[in-house]
Amino acid sequence: MSELLKLGLIGLAGGLGAVSRYGVNALCAWGLRGWGAPGWVWGTLVANVAGCFAFGLVWALTESRWPGAEGVRYVVLVGFLGSFTTFSTFGFEALGFGVNHRYGMMAVHVLAHVILGVLGVWLGMMLGGRTPSL
Repeated sequence: MSELLKLGLIGLAGGLGAVSRYGVNALCAWGLRGWGAPGWVWGTLVANVAGCFAFGLVWALTESRWPGAEGVRYVVLVGFLGSFTTFSTFGFEALGFGVNHRYGMMAVHVLAHVILGVLGVWLGMMLGGRTPSL
């Protein structure tokens, strides 16, 4: 697969992933309203967990059963799942630390992403002129 074709397919898959993410959010807002704590974001949780599952499945299949399918891996993992959720990559990386018995790195990885992610949202809101209240 040429680099130009790969880039085009990643872009197309990214668009499909973004539209799918919107669909998951809308479906969860409709189908799961009233479940859980008020304001709980089911769509985000469902998309992130589904994305992690899909990431693991596609990675495993392209590693073991379809080793020549590197292009498929890029299109699905970077394109579709990259826009559907970046949490899938985060989960994959965290698992990699655990599988390699680097539990300290796994903990730092998880804590850093969660804490810095929340702080990044807060800082972005502050710089954007909206003071978040906790």
